[in-house]
Amino acid sequence: MVLGLVVSGLCCTGPAMGEADCTDRSEWFEQTYPDAAAPNVFERRAGGALLVRSENSGSLIYTPCGRPLHARLSWKWRSSGAWNVARRQVDITHKSHGDRRLALGVGFSPIEGGGSIMSRLSSVFAHSWNGLEQVPDIIIFYTWADGYAENTIHRYGTLGADVSIVVIDGRDGGSKVFRAFDRDLRCDYFSVTQPEREILMTPRECAQFAIGRSAKHAVSVLSLSADTEFTGSRIRSEVVDLAIVPVQ
Repeated sequence: MVLGLVVSGLCCTGPAMGEADCTDRSEWFEQTYPDAAAPNVFERRAGGALLVRSENSGSLIYTPCGRPLHARLSWKWRSSGAWNVARRQVDITHKSHGDRRLALGVGFSPIEGGGSIMSRLSSVFAHSWNGLEQVPDIIIFYTWADGYAENTIHRYGTLGADVSIVVIDGRDGGSKVFRAFDRDLRCDYFSVTQPEREILMTPRECAQFAIGRSAKHAVSVLSLSADTEFTGSRIRSEVVDLAIVPVQ
């Protein structure tokens, strides 16, 4: 696993221990996939726009981001290019053929005294993320998955973290039109940590669920990824106006 590479104008060194500010998104660090034929190409443009070129490839970039659980994540994205195989052959929960057009990841790490014993142990001993001080043990990937029902939750267990793929955009075949999103991270965290849930909570459900519950996790990292290896597709995507703001 190769981390901290120069990626088309992105940052060239690994994150400093304890670095937590994500308001300046000038520093993104690459995490390649050991079994990927090639990594994606990421490029940062003026104004913070992030461009992703995925051609029979897969990898992600990430940036440390210390924020409280009760925060809002907003962004816009667009993407062009179609899958080279029938969409029904793509299964976003399956490692070998789980291509995704785009995925914006949010990692949550236990705060002191928070999380289960096993989650705290996995956070302490996990060796990914190249020196990231607060290692996530819960991850939400807000995903553009062609043809999938939106606001649905798909589980994807992995070593050291509970991963949920949340389909936030199901437009089939991509779109050159930007689509805007504004997510309440606390509500979505509540949704994915309830094993029986298959769709995201509504704001009303979240307000009811939050009564009497204290935060056991905080945001620790943001990531951006795309995967096109299974389909051998050529996808071009752009993410703009990415921001994460604590709720006062």
